[in-house]
Amino acid sequence: PAVFSETGTHRGECRYRRTENGLVIETHNFGIKGFPVTDKKSGFATSIIAYDRFYRLISLEVFDHHGSPIGINGTRLSKQTITYDGCGRIGEVRFFAVDGKALCEDGTAGFRFSYFDDHVDVTALNMEWEGVYTKKVSLEEGIAFSRKYMQKYSAKISNPYMK
Repeated sequence: PAVFSETGTHRGECRYRRTENGLVIETHNFGIKGFPVTDKKSGFATSIIAYDRFYRLISLEVFDHHGSPIGINGTRLSKQTITYDGCGRIGEVRFFAVDGKALCEDGTAGFRFSYFDDHVDVTALNMEWEGVYTKKVSLEEGIAFSRKYMQKYSAKISNPYMK
């Protein structure tokens, strides 16, 4: 049966592929005739999601109905990767454009987080993954910043597990 999303797009269904633990690792949008479609609300047809052994998001990619990389909700961001430090905190976030190259939004292609006892150094990375500038912030600010930036993009993905 056809489903109308909040934006009024006419879509047949969204299919999910999950791990044995129930984590969503793929989403696929199909039109009413059963062919892949790019959903107007999410801005993509397929998403591929990867997790580490601790079930933390480590990679997210989106594609159009032809299987080509596409920007999330009209942006140039097509892929993001996340690494974590030994304590499970976000260590680095990198952003990639549709062409697979480093995405520089406002001169930033990613962030590196260095944690200390009383503060966090947040380093903005350029397209060569070199530090452009480092800002010293409190632990609370650093953690809030990493979560905010992750949510800026991750929250745009229509994925029930990531809400």
